[in-house]
Amino acid sequence: MGAEISWEQHCRNMALLTLARLEKSDVGQALRSITEIDAKALGVDRVGAWFFTPDRRELVLAEQFLLTTGEHERGARLLASDYPMYFAALESSRMVSASRARTDLRTRELCASYLEPNGIHSMLDVPIWLGGALVGVLCHEHCGRPRDWTHDDEAFAANVADMVTTAIEASERTKAEQQLHHLIEEQRALAAQARRRTAEWEAVMESVGEAVMVLDANAHVIFVNAFIRQKLPWAGRDELLAPWSAWRERFIDLRDASGEPLPPDRQIPLLAIGGEAVRKAEATAYFPRTGELRQIRASATPLFGPQGESAGAVIVIVDVTEQRHFERLKDEFVDAAAHELRTPIAVLKGYSDVLLRLEGVPETMKKPVKAIQRGVARIEDIVDRLIETMRLELSERALGQESVDLRQVVESSVASAAEMGAHRVVLAPGGPLPVRCDRGRIGLVMRTLLSNAAKFSPAGGVIEVSTESREGEAVVSVRDYGVGIPADKQPHIFERFYRAHVGGDQHYSGIGLGLYVAREVVLLHGGRMWFESEEGRGSTFHFSLPLEK
Repeated sequence: MGAEISWEQHCRNMALLTLARLEKSDVGQALRSITEIDAKALGVDRVGAWFFTPDRRELVLAEQFLLTTGEHERGARLLASDYPMYFAALESSRMVSASRARTDLRTRELCASYLEPNGIHSMLDVPIWLGGALVGVLCHEHCGRPRDWTHDDEAFAANVADMVTTAIEASERTKAEQQLHHLIEEQRALAAQARRRTAEWEAVMESVGEAVMVLDANAHVIFVNAFIRQKLPWAGRDELLAPWSAWRERFIDLRDASGEPLPPDRQIPLLAIGGEAVRKAEATAYFPRTGELRQIRASATPLFGPQGESAGAVIVIVDVTEQRHFERLKDEFVDAAAHELRTPIAVLKGYSDVLLRLEGVPETMKKPVKAIQRGVARIEDIVDRLIETMRLELSERALGQESVDLRQVVESSVASAAEMGAHRVVLAPGGPLPVRCDRGRIGLVMRTLLSNAAKFSPAGGVIEVSTESREGEAVVSVRDYGVGIPADKQPHIFERFYRAHVGGDQHYSGIGLGLYVAREVVLLHGGRMWFESEEGRGSTFHFSLPLEK
């Protein structure tokens, strides 16, 4: 088995080297080569590159390689309206790793029309990014028995997806060069216009923000792509093929996110050469010649020899300086909006509390004041959900993660719900559940689930809450015995602004953001959210977070 693993690693290492050196100016031909090399190296039956249409309502198959027949296919389409959960998973997940795609919540709606007809049991879908935007997905489809994807499988697939992005950018560069050449031939006499066109071409080249380099086992740079050569115009091609220690002194030094130098044992290229994969690490690129600092996202994949020994590393670098600046501006906007919305609510709450505490206020006056308080609490809840939605969709603010006992968060939420509601909330016994999470946001998830359970249950009913540790995850479940969710509405329950109980005899308050926000928060933590429900018998909602190691 050891030899087999080493040979697999060797094949993947050679595949990554081949992809790094691949001519990518023709994106169609590059996709043919990438899908074929990917399928053979990963050992999957089908590898396809799918891209969103401009309105994001469809995915169109640009290129697919079938390993068993050696054939290529293209042109198939998937509609977002037919597969909403799958499209939502692509938009919100780092990758869709579905070992049992026919039952996985994210992919099971593909079963009847796509998975079963093609004999597909497992899917590994990696997003394709371009200019900071999600433009498509590199889909790996395994037929036969279900396949449990390994971390190495996912890391390899992610690197290939980065190569697809590089191929698209290279194609755009080639088109720009062809356009520039045509303009020069037609208008050679117009020197000023030619200079302007040249400046436009150079601007296009400078806008390509991705670099690829390959190092050998001795930390010697053996390959750099066109972007790096453009970024370091004073260095000759041969001069760039130098030890990493020389790179740090003369060309580019990868530092931590704050710009501080990293110790040798935390240098991203050296970590990868030592066998540790680095995936989209936030870092700073320092250019010693100019003193410039650029915020980057770096991925590094180790390369291994036939006997499992280190053979080097592949480093992929994306410049995210402008993106980070824009995110800071969006965060400031969200904070300002939150302040403006919450200030009048605080005034209403404060004065109503004062009225209730005043001596001599008759009960006939207290009743409307309490009604005001309930209305203010409802408005505050709606504002909190709207603000959280803005943060999730506009700024994607980093989570304030800390080591937390999830059991304590659940106990606190249950205690608050029991004090305020007309329902009996029962928490089953359970032990500590150490996780890393944003305590405030996970508290919001619990409040949402408990609030919904109470809202859709008869007064005086029981709400059951339980916690458990299961296969490396902390799992929380909230069960009610209320109205349940109609079967035809269940696929849409996590959609933004969707309300399952509208138009019936019973009116239920809310704007349809609670479950959407709760699920997005859980996904940001690397967790899952799912549910079971039967109309007229109640619902059980679950969410899980990775246990802290």
